[in-house]
Amino acid sequence: MDDEIGVSATCSRGRASPTLPSATSARARLEIVPGATHLFEEPGTLAQAADLALAWFDRFLGK
Repeated sequence: MDDEIGVSATCSRGRASPTLPSATSARARLEIVPGATHLFEEPGTLAQAADLALAWFDRFLGK
């Protein structure tokens, strides 16, 4: 029996959160969309955030 439990999460915020990496004991990766605000209204930022989310789902949920 495997004693480790894997946890995956995605977080979307308007700016970097210093508490995110310490909120979990698992490996964490923070992706920043340069120039994006919390609504991703700037040209290209919503598409970039969507691409990052899609990559996360592909990685952790597979096809």
